[in-house]
This record gives sequence, structure tokens and C-alpha cells, in this order.
Amino acid sequence: MHTPYSTTPLDLGDLVRIGYRARNVFGVYALNLLLVPVHLGGILKSVARFVTGKHTRFGRTPKVAERIGSEGESTQVAQGADSSSHMT
Repeated sequence: MHTPYSTTPLDLGDLVRIGYRARNVFGVYALNLLLVPVHLGGILKSVARFVTGKHTRFGRTPKVAERIGSEGESTQVAQGADSSSHMT
């Protein structure tokens, strides 16, 4: 069984070690509680797919004809900023 993030002292120590305050544990715990229905929904979908043998529909954002893709330079700048953030 999974224990909530903030119930183990080791996790609290990890948060404090990387620069968070001890009181941030309550926010982490609240976020985990908010995500419980999302996790349960995913579990139920997986069980339903296993039982029925049917794949669930993947909901994708519809494409809009009037919308254009990003320009090459702006994409390269974003990728450069992303890769430089991983170097630190």
C-alpha cells in the first residue's frame, strides 16, 4: 500500500534539504489528495480495458485549420532554453 508523501519523515527531510520549508509538506499532501480521483480514474480505465479487451479512445485536442505551427527560430530558442536548464 502506498503511503501519502508527507507521512514519512524521510520525504519531509528531502523537501527541506532541497530548499523547501517544512510547512510546504501540507501543500504536497493536499496536492496528493486532489490527485487521488485522477489516479482512481486511471486505474478504473485500465481495469475496464483489461476486462473488455477494448482500447479506450484517446482524446486528442482537435486540429484547427486557421492555426499555424511555430516558426523554426522560436522553437530552437525554446529548445535551447530547455536544454540549458538541464545543465545546471
